[in-house]
Amino acid sequence: MAVVGEPAGAVVIHVTGEGIQTFQGTGDTQVFATEAGEVTGVRRLVAVSASGNITFRVHVDRVELGFPVAVVTDAAGTDNLARGPAGLTVEFSN
Repeated sequence: MAVVGEPAGAVVIHVTGEGIQTFQGTGDTQVFATEAGEVTGVRRLVAVSASGNITFRVHVDRVELGFPVAVVTDAAGTDNLARGPAGLTVEFSN
């Protein structure tokens, strides 16, 4: 998965989907995730990258369940200043 748009130093992403196990940063991206909420099933993920190239993997139980849904809800630029999520999306690949 990759965050697409202007380079961002950090993002908060809400992720929902069946069978999500873990998240793993790739490249220079570090990820920190919550457990799924019992009521909503939403997991919050914070991804940080000094280069602004945020990429990470999502490990799922069964790939036939489809891709998770991910929405960027907040972001900071590579200068660590808040910039908001406008123009940022999460792109999936397998």
